[in-house]
Amino acid sequence: MRTVRVIVTTILPAAATACPTGWTPSPAGTTCFLVPPERSTSLFHCVDLCEEHGGTPACIGSAEENAMAAELAAGNTTADGLWLGLYQNETGLGPAKGWDRCVEGDAPSFTNWHEGQPDDYHGYQQDCAWVEAGTGRWRALAC
Repeated sequence: MRTVRVIVTTILPAAATACPTGWTPSPAGTTCFLVPPERSTSLFHCVDLCEEHGGTPACIGSAEENAMAAELAAGNTTADGLWLGLYQNETGLGPAKGWDRCVEGDAPSFTNWHEGQPDDYHGYQQDCAWVEAGTGRWRALAC
């Protein structure tokens, strides 16, 4: 069974200079990331959990952010991956299309899918993304 944690992101206001205590700044310094101690069994629960911590599920926008997310996931020994805010907006186009939405809005153009992903494993719709701890590769899971 997979243990999935949440990676939370918050956008820094233009006047802000630092992330809140316990949060990690993104490589670009425009967002902050947090992996809270609570587990989330679905993206829907992840959204609620992120709101409790003052953010939204992270939507990765660059290779640098992805490497940081993978490092944060690897540093969490009780999880083998983290939910991302990316989800499949249009599932009728097949498993590889329609990945253009994030919880916080439009998805950035960056992706890092594992080979053969996204897919609908054995016909089960997998319409939410998570990042593997250590590798930084993305997989599709059922929301």
